[in-house]
Amino acid sequence: MIVGLSKVDISPKNIGDVISLNDKKFDKLKTEIFVRCICFQPNKDEKFLVLSLDLVWIDNSFSDYIKDKVIKKYGIKSHQIAICCTHAHSSPQIISNFSKNKISSKNFQKHLVNKILYCIQESINSKIECNLEFETLKTNLNINRRKKILSVKNKKLSIVVANRPNKSGVVDSDICHMVLTNKYKKPLASIINFAAHPTLAKMSHISGDYPSLMIKNLERIYGDTYIGVFLQGFCGNVKPNISQKQQHLNLSLSRRLFLRFFDNEIFSKDLSHSEIQRYTVRLLNPLFGQTKKLNYDGLTSIIVKRDIYSMKGTAYTIIIQVVKLAKNFVIVFINAEIFTEYSIWIKEYLKNLGIFSMNVAYSNGMIGYLPTYKASCQGGYEVLTSLKRFCIDSPFSHDTEIKIKDSLIDAFSHLDI
Repeated sequence: MIVGLSKVDISPKNIGDVISLNDKKFDKLKTEIFVRCICFQPNKDEKFLVLSLDLVWIDNSFSDYIKDKVIKKYGIKSHQIAICCTHAHSSPQIISNFSKNKISSKNFQKHLVNKILYCIQESINSKIECNLEFETLKTNLNINRRKKILSVKNKKLSIVVANRPNKSGVVDSDICHMVLTNKYKKPLASIINFAAHPTLAKMSHISGDYPSLMIKNLERIYGDTYIGVFLQGFCGNVKPNISQKQQHLNLSLSRRLFLRFFDNEIFSKDLSHSEIQRYTVRLLNPLFGQTKKLNYDGLTSIIVKRDIYSMKGTAYTIIIQVVKLAKNFVIVFINAEIFTEYSIWIKEYLKNLGIFSMNVAYSNGMIGYLPTYKASCQGGYEVLTSLKRFCIDSPFSHDTEIKIKDSLIDAFSHLDI
């Protein structure tokens, strides 16, 4: 397999040009953020570009704009380009529609576009021969973040779904790792796929959170020419498994007792660089253990677009992209904050066909959260509160899960899977 590799710094020249996810100015640039690209180009006619941006997300129009530029310059088709975001919450917010106050980092966008296009150009022009190897490892480093708790509001008790560590909740705990090696087995590049919201770092300091730190550690180990790409998994309802007991200072005795017994554990945030580094090291430790060679038999890809509907009947488009890189390996991309249950379903479906997969969210744009039918019935932030941010007029209809799975099967069948 011939690949092209590139990495470009996309850090803002002036932090005053960008805003955070909570619509505030950043205090400082904590660590540089990057766009990284791998161009799979086994022959003159076949190509597939995978881009990973250290950004919280992009919308469909931004993705289409980049793809149109690449299509016109290189003749590559839309289904041959996947533009993904790591979803780091400490990275710049560039989309006004997804901002609570409808503001964005407009001055940063031109800089960003130029950097992305340059990165693509460098990867297409670069040509390195390599072998593809793959491994999947189980971990306990992520956890479901939707938990039913007892809540008191207006002196009334109720059970609500809250953003809390749920040890009994469903989670895709796989770390999927594709490593590209030369003929001497030296790693040239890696693609890492893991599902957990990057919410560990301070939102007031620009950084790529744990995904960026994870990749930087690998690049430090394997040298300047090594490229690492992090592809965020289906983490719509998943966070890093790092929590702490609630602090009950300045609360009444009755309130402290209530929280202690019914709502005592919360997710940790605003971690120091060294604390995030420790989490990153735990993620990296098992890698490069027992990789297996992937047998290339032709590169094929497809995009399937389907409309799903809100309860009010408004249509919203999901974009599912699938690339088959080897006889027994595919990558699935979707433009959503999609729940972990879908990743588990895809892996089980493909496992029966002898195929491994990486499942990647925050790709080629953003529609919003895609919960399961069960989660839709339970409510919570992802189902209800988040709708306004994503300009969705009401929760998605109850047949949405069926439509998503049918669309995935349709995409697989087009690739003879």
